[in-house]
Amino acid sequence: MKRFEADHPALEIVLTEMNTNEQVPAIQRMQIDVGCAYWCDLPEGVVSVPIVTEPFVCCLPEHHRLASNRIIDLRKLSRDDFILFPRQVSPHYHDLIIALCVEAGFSPRIRHEVRLWQTVVTMVDRAMGVALVPQALRSSPDKGVVFRPMKSNRLVSDVLALKRGDQPEPGPALFIDYVKEAALRAAT
Repeated sequence: MKRFEADHPALEIVLTEMNTNEQVPAIQRMQIDVGCAYWCDLPEGVVSVPIVTEPFVCCLPEHHRLASNRIIDLRKLSRDDFILFPRQVSPHYHDLIIALCVEAGFSPRIRHEVRLWQTVVTMVDRAMGVALVPQALRSSPDKGVVFRPMKSNRLVSDVLALKRGDQPEPGPALFIDYVKEAALRAAT
């Protein structure tokens, strides 16, 4: 963001924390120019630009019995409590995570339901359960968690930039290009 503002001093970036369900109408009403989401079913007039695709990983409390494993076999979490989004908040990820667990031979015992990824990680940090989360959350400030890849994992998260499809101003497209470039640099 600092580099973008330095390169484009006439454009100002103002950050506002919103979930996807808040961002989409704000984009439609032209209250914000760009949003960021993991996944969403977009209405007509709002488009997505892929930024990065990343795998999901297991998020475990640091003292979990499997925390020292390099790779997690999901079947070994069948008796653990899970922390997950309520289906009405994120049906896409909720259904994908449930399906992955069922494919591994169990139905997850969802003990806690929360609305934000960071809250999921914080609750795992407090040893309130385990979770499957996008890999980007590894940079979480919570120190009492470990993130481990899953054996036979096909669950991925698409990070998307959202904007109006008819947006004539060049600023949002320029900003999205900067974000894509930064994501590529971070991945290497």
